[in-house]
Amino acid sequence: MGLRTKIFGKMGFRKRNPIIDLPNKIHHPMVALQGFLSAVETPVVLDVGAYEGQSAVYYRRFFPEARIYSFEPHPEIFNRMVEVTKDDPHVHPFQLAISDSDGRAEFHTSDFPAANSLLPLHDKISHWAPPSLMSKWQSMEVETMRIDTFCAKEGIDHIDCLKSDAQGHDVAVLRGAEGLLRDGRISCVIAEVNVAPHYERQDSMGAMVQLMEGHGYRLFDFFGTCHNTKGQLMWCDLLFVSPDLMKTLHGPF
Repeated sequence: MGLRTKIFGKMGFRKRNPIIDLPNKIHHPMVALQGFLSAVETPVVLDVGAYEGQSAVYYRRFFPEARIYSFEPHPEIFNRMVEVTKDDPHVHPFQLAISDSDGRAEFHTSDFPAANSLLPLHDKISHWAPPSLMSKWQSMEVETMRIDTFCAKEGIDHIDCLKSDAQGHDVAVLRGAEGLLRDGRISCVIAEVNVAPHYERQDSMGAMVQLMEGHGYRLFDFFGTCHNTKGQLMWCDLLFVSPDLMKTLHGPF
């Protein structure tokens, strides 16, 4: 999401509570995660929508001992991610699109790669997005896999942090992890949600909250909010915590 934010920032979009290099800042997702996972010696992080590996590098700064599993379906972008993370033996790259089914799916791409998605663009995006986002769209077939399937194959029993930036497909990512969510085997989830229309069939913030609360998870905070010039919320990241983690926190849960 970093590239998208930079480009839209030039158009006057405002990102509030950005992810910046302020580890002592209270309202910051990494501060929250460090507090939640302070007792975990080797955190397991799943990085869905890893793009070119920036998020893996970023998580490594805050969690030096973490095992990071990074997912990117686009072959050229995946290769760049492998290059960026090649010197880190505990970053494990996978050329996969994480979804709610195992198989193959159409992946929509353009010259604006930060917007690549399993979902096609929404017609209404032309009301606010730059023309460059609307041009040169094409599609390719990619492999899809559920998180439940992936973790079973890789022998992962527990995820400390699931980060999802799947461009409108994030609720599907969470549906593909419902086995783990049902058992409370994911401690924290950070997921992007698009509020303004970006993609066809994108799920709402309400759908995400309903799914997570259905498994006992609670919404802890909003981060990375981005607003247009009229103050309308365009997208943001939601942080959810598991039922077991909630028991260790002080607050009106």
